[in-house]
Amino acid sequence: MLPQLEGDNPIIVVCPGGKGGAERTVQHLEEKGIKAERLFILENGQGGWPYDELLEK
Repeated sequence: MLPQLEGDNPIIVVCPGGKGGAERTVQHLEEKGIKAERLFILENGQGGWPYDELLEK
């Protein structure tokens, strides 16, 4: 999977809660050479995704 993450595009990490699992994933990707400025965690994870708001628009 790492070769597919090469380049300069942002990477959004999504986990159920947006906390520990996502933070560990970001740390792992940084250790593998992915630049920290490319890594983002979806705030509040999947549980915080505003499905209803997006469907209304």
